[in-house]
Amino acid sequence: MKKQILALSMIAALSGCDLDNSEAKKVPANFNNEFKTEVGFFGTFGEGMTVDLTTGHGSASGTIGVTDVNYGEADPDYTKIPEAMYGTFTMTEAGDGAWTYDLDETNPDVAAILDNPNASLTDTLVLTSLDGTTAELNFVIQGLDPDLPAELQGSWVANVAMNQTDAIGQARVYDPNFDESSFMVITEADTPKSKYGSFTITADGVWEYKVDNTLPELQILVEPEDFVEETFTLMSKDGTSRDFSVRITGAPLNFAAKLPSSKDETTLLAVTLKDKGGITTAMREQGKLTFRAKVTPDAPSKAGFGVIGSRFNSEKRRVAHVRAASDGTIDMYSPKIIDGGTYLGKDYDRDPVSNNILDDYAVFDQMHTPGQWFDIEITWQKNSGLPAKLTMSINGTPVSSSHAAIPADPTMPFLAQTLASYSLTDNVSEIQFTMPKNEDNGGVGALFIDDIKVYSDPAATILDTPIFADDFQDTAAGDLVTARGSEFLELKTTDSVVSAIEM
Repeated sequence: MKKQILALSMIAALSGCDLDNSEAKKVPANFNNEFKTEVGFFGTFGEGMTVDLTTGHGSASGTIGVTDVNYGEADPDYTKIPEAMYGTFTMTEAGDGAWTYDLDETNPDVAAILDNPNASLTDTLVLTSLDGTTAELNFVIQGLDPDLPAELQGSWVANVAMNQTDAIGQARVYDPNFDESSFMVITEADTPKSKYGSFTITADGVWEYKVDNTLPELQILVEPEDFVEETFTLMSKDGTSRDFSVRITGAPLNFAAKLPSSKDETTLLAVTLKDKGGITTAMREQGKLTFRAKVTPDAPSKAGFGVIGSRFNSEKRRVAHVRAASDGTIDMYSPKIIDGGTYLGKDYDRDPVSNNILDDYAVFDQMHTPGQWFDIEITWQKNSGLPAKLTMSINGTPVSSSHAAIPADPTMPFLAQTLASYSLTDNVSEIQFTMPKNEDNGGVGALFIDDIKVYSDPAATILDTPIFADDFQDTAAGDLVTARGSEFLELKTTDSVVSAIEM
């Protein structure tokens, strides 16, 4: 009898504890949202349940996330996807919360505010999670002044020569107003006014100049210093104009990025790959970087070349950091390990006071000649939770070194020499070229960088298409390299990096 009473008491107690966790089930789900709109020259990234659009640029995309303490409920209810009032909204289960919104400019309510900067509309969509929690996703649509001018960026210089007669580039336009972010088209038939060749440009801004090297007046051009010029005026759809310059030389000029030394700041040329130009995470998990570099003999600091990765999707840490000194030596950062330790472990020597990992450098047998161009190639490959696998060559020769981090067989890959590479989540997000500041001797000397190419395949050849490339040939000497409006360069590159003629 006592056993039965005890059993009944236990059942009652367990019932009071709510075995089905119903109290937790009453906790509502939380919604979060990351998005990108087409507002602004390179678009606008944001977070939150309010997305600001304009009548000129009313498209956006993003990802809705749901968090819920209850198992199996951390998702939107895809059977209850709402319809937009002023456009089209899509979100499918296959997209794992990915959504798109496209404003309908022909909607009468939208058309009514199209050119009214003092009016706006809000398209409110109610999303539902699997546990029934609802949240509003608001698209705020702002009318615009129809007289807002276009913004022009991109490549506005063509450099051609008597034996290199074609140049191709892209000018870029962003107009805040609807359907005006394009150029007035110029075809070969439209350019009889061209003095020395033909010029064309598409509505998207892709231009081409072809010099006619048979013209008698061009036969005096022999050396790179011999040149003639001509100018075209390009117009966007709304009439905003800018001059386009052509320089024709007797022999080709080579343009490069110049990173001068400074006493006050480190000069930085940064190529941002993450979230740029349609480059996906998968395209950055492995790859190849190639470039040419020149360090002047009077450079007061060691020039740096860095392959940067993402840690936990936000914190940036180096995967490889190479330095080139004005005495010709080239080395690579490598954390100093305890005697008898291994680069696969975390047994690094540390400062007894700060506990910081002590620096060490792998000095390569290969060197460069100060004041002359040299080629560097670095490949990387994700390595299943371990440091990324790297290879590196200088002027076509695989690097070798007496340092323990570099294999005796130079054809074998080595491990990324950085602590953070253990926790890389999406691998390479940025390429950096630096001339560190020198408070004592800065102001003289420079690093020159040219022919940068980034591939998504470590085995890529020159026949493959890079995911990023820049040879700086669409610039004029003294121009800021960021003045062309490249979304890859504009985020971190310092204003001290300029284009220079460097043969």
